Amino acid sequence: MAIFPNVVGAIFRAQVTIPSNAGTGGAILPLLRAAGYLGPDACAIKVCAKLVDGVTDRPAFLVATARGNGVAVVAADFTTHGQPVAAGVDYAEPCDTDASSSFRSLTAGAIAAQVVVAF
Repeated sequence: MAIFPNVVGAIFRAQVTIPSNAGTGGAILPLLRAAGYLGPDACAIKVCAKLVDGVTDRPAFLVATARGNGVAVVAADFTTHGQPVAAGVDYAEPCDTDASSSFRSLTAGAIAAQVVVAF
């Protein structure tokens, strides 16, 4: 697969809330849709290191991807092949389907995150 084969130069920015560490977390794409994103499902995302104030570090979170063949992410996926993203570090993977991966906080509370979408 080519990296970002669908990117046409459009960008969208929004603040979303990544779910707590219970269960299977949530995909960024539905959160972006609720925030007004009207672009395609296949998009490249960056979860910013800082919160919307530009000063405060975004808390740490985990990302897990389904194991393939349409299998949904399960809670154990975060510990068996999840990716930790440290607080205050940008998360941006070279993938046009990353918005459909599952994200969850490392703590019992949900966390705010600033997301930039290229499509």
